[in-house]
Amino acid sequence: MNDQTGILIFESEELANITESFEIDKIEKVELSKPLLNETLGIYYKGDWYKWTYFLDEHYKEIYSQLAKK
Repeated sequence: MNDQTGILIFESEELANITESFEIDKIEKVELSKPLLNETLGIYYKGDWYKWTYFLDEHYKEIYSQLAKK
C-alpha cells in the first residue's frame, strides 16, 4: 500500500505475474472476516468484491486498518 501514489497492489506468490492494483480513494468498502480457518480481506472496488484469504504475513491487518479509517 503506497499512500504517496494512492495505489494498493496485491501480488501473488504462487502464481507468477498475477498482480492486482486498486486506487485507494476509489475503494468503497473493506471488510475482514474469519469464516472457518483463515481470515479473509475483502475490498469493494468499482462495483465488485475482491477477496483474499491466504497471506504470507500479518501485513494484511495493517492494510485493513488503514483502509477502514478512510
